[in-house]
Order: sequence, then structure tokens, then C-alpha cells
Amino acid sequence: MVRQFTVAISRLKTDTRRGLVLKSTVPLLRSSQISVVAAGVHYFLNLIAHPRWFAQPNPRERHSHEAKEAADFVNEVMDEMYNPWSSIVRHAAMYRFHGFSLLEWIAKKRDDGFFGLENIEVRPQHTVELWAVDDHGHVFGVFQRNPQTQELLGLPRDKLLYIVEDAITDSPEGLGVFRHLAEPYARLKRLQELEIRGYERDLRGIPIGRAPISFINQAVADGAITKEEATKLVQTITDIIQMQVKESNTGILLDSARYTSTTQGGPAISSEKMWDLELLSGSTGGLQEIANAIERIQREIARIIGVEHLLLGDQGGSRAVAQDKSRNVYLIASSVLRLIVACVQRDVIRPLWKLNGLDPRIMPKLIAEDIAPRDALEVTTALARMAQAGAVLTPDDPAINDVRDSLGSLGRQLSPSLFSVMQYRCRLKVKKRSRCLVMMVGRICLIGMSAWVLLMMSSSACLGLRLL
Repeated sequence: MVRQFTVAISRLKTDTRRGLVLKSTVPLLRSSQISVVAAGVHYFLNLIAHPRWFAQPNPRERHSHEAKEAADFVNEVMDEMYNPWSSIVRHAAMYRFHGFSLLEWIAKKRDDGFFGLENIEVRPQHTVELWAVDDHGHVFGVFQRNPQTQELLGLPRDKLLYIVEDAITDSPEGLGVFRHLAEPYARLKRLQELEIRGYERDLRGIPIGRAPISFINQAVADGAITKEEATKLVQTITDIIQMQVKESNTGILLDSARYTSTTQGGPAISSEKMWDLELLSGSTGGLQEIANAIERIQREIARIIGVEHLLLGDQGGSRAVAQDKSRNVYLIASSVLRLIVACVQRDVIRPLWKLNGLDPRIMPKLIAEDIAPRDALEVTTALARMAQAGAVLTPDDPAINDVRDSLGSLGRQLSPSLFSVMQYRCRLKVKKRSRCLVMMVGRICLIGMSAWVLLMMSSSACLGLRLL
């Protein structure tokens, strides 16, 4: 299939209605280069991968037995894949940062004769070299270059899970968050270099050294010292001025002699030292200012990613602000997850259904749980108030499983059918225990009656003996 696809695309190079789009050369920012980006990306991906996925029977055929079996089939396919489903969701969610994400699904033959999924493997963004698009801008294939043979290998669109962030651009690569971080990252990198240089030297100013150069030159001219000796006299202070990194034992010993002048009252000692070191500095521009600038840019980067709430607390803040920012993150993550669910339904479940030749009317619908956490106390309080108002829950109401899941116990993993089976088994156990209790009570009564009869018989025998 790949070979035929490659030949077809190579023939379309001369077609004016279709074309090949070269991969953009704009470099993407690596998340590991900035600590706040790495923390934000991992936090967001863990948030996206946490909800559980399950297949729900088609709403139009939800009462059909075939629709329920189709949903169970999709759930089995998702559980039998090589990579866990949470890992696949993580790779798919990277479209928000890179601009697009590509994953290729690989089919396998099941024991029951149907086709399942062996795996859904990621195709990294940096490996995509060419895009095949039609005249409407729709992607119908991508090309990767083999690093060993340098051959272009094509991937058909029908085998790809393709998610793109195309809200701002119509490019097949989309426009991810990492593109918006390029300019702040350049400024942050420059400031961090200045900060490191300030710690290595001294960011407060430029080192200045003073030496009696005129006296040394006059001594060389008079022949008192040689030129090499004069160079050695100022070499030490020159090395200190030009030093890039201070060592743990860095220091210098200078002569404490001062300039002298002759006056009417005799020689006078000036306050100026002949040998001296100091910094030429201004009123601002120290390490604290650089640290404040770095922190400001880090907050700007966190705000672009959408994880500014991770930086709350280091400079104070309120609980209301933290909850509001966390709620915004949950809304963004829910929107991303909703798009991933729709794309998986379109690019994975629908081709799998066609591959098995199943009826599209019973094709199940993928559902992902809500990302936002739920407080069990708030949920139970709301349910209690609803019950007081007359809306009493039935034993098999899904809200009960939601509460159990919030408390950390077995909850949503129980399907309605399994829940009914468990209820039936519980009723059987109760009936069995009731029968055992009735039999035990009957035995106790029988033993009591037997003992009473024996007691009466023994009493009658004793009375007869007395009469005799």
C-alpha cells in the first residue's frame, strides 16, 4: 500500500490541481530547553491522559443488542493494543504544542475473525518532510525520509490519525504554542547568559585597574628595569581585569604605596593609591534586576502555554485566583480532549468499521470522562438535596458510580449489565443466608422440643416411681 501510494503521489507532481507542500523550516522549540515549558507540557499531558475512554452504543440504536456488542468490541480493541491508551492520547495531544500530530494505526487479525488494532504508533513531527495536499488544501498523505536509504516513504491519509491546530493558519503543519514561544525564549536565553556571566564575574560594573604606568615607563627609559620586568609588574592586575570566571582561591596582593608630592612644608602623601582595583558601575543593572526580568519572561511563557497557575504561591496570591486559573486550564484541556475524541472517531474507529465490513448504523461513539476533578462532598450534598426535593436515585443510577469513583472505590468501571449481575448475585447470597438462618433456627427449635419432650418423659417416670 505504501509503495503504490508513493508512486501515485510522484505522478501528481505535474498535476496543476494538486501539489506537494514542503515541510516548514521554522525550528520548533524543544520543551526540555526551559524548565517552565517542560513542567507545563508534562502537566498538561498528564491532565489530558487521566480521563478514561470507553465506547458507548450508538444513540440511535442504543436499545439494540447488536449496538451493545459493537461497543464491547471497540472497548476490547482499545484494551488489547500494545501501547496503553493513555500513551496514545499523550502523543495526540502534542498537536497543541507542535501545531499537528500524526499517528499511524496498525491493524491485526483477531481470534474471532475480525480486525482489531495492533497499535497506534506516533510519527514524530520532525520526521515529516513533505505534505501531499489537494487544491482545497486537504491533506491526503505525508512523506517521511528513510534515514538509512534516504528514500521518501509515503503514508496514506486513510491510515493516519491527523490532528491539526488550524485556527490561525491553513498550513497542514498548523501553528502550535511552541511557535509563539520563540521570541520570549530568545530573550530569556540572553538574560540567563547575562545572569551566569554576572555570577562568574560581577554584574554590578566593569573592572578597572590602576597602576603607576608613567613611573614604570620612566624607570624603563632610565634603565632602572627592563621592559620584561615592567610587563611583569602589571601582568597580575591585567589578568584580574580580564578574568572571565572567578575561582574559589581568586585574590590579588597590591602595594599600598600612595602618590607623594613636594610642598613648601615638605613631602605630602596623596590619598590616591598607586595600585588599586574597583568597578565602574551605574546606579542600576545588578543581579536582582536580571532575576526580575527572567521571572517576568517565565511568567509570560507560562501564560502562553496556559499553566500560569503553576507559578502561583511564590509571591502570594488568593485561593479564588488559583481556582479561577485552574478552571481555565480545565476548560482548555477539555476542549483539546474533545477534539482528540472527534478525530479518533473519524480517523480510527470509522476506518476500522469499514475494514470489518460492519453496519455503520451500530458504530459506537467514543466517550472520554470529564477532566475537571469533582469534590465528593459537593456531589453527595447536591444529590441529597435532590432527594429531599423528590428526585430519589434508583440503585442502578450512574450517579452512584460517579460518587464511588470520586471516593476512590470501584465506580465507573461497572457497566449496567455487570452491575445487574452483581445485584443478582447479591440477592442470591442474601436468599442463601436467609435459608441458612431459617434452617438453623428450625434445628434449634427441634433440639429444644426434643429436650422438652425428654424432660417431660423423665419427669413422668420420676412421678410414677414415687407413686409406687
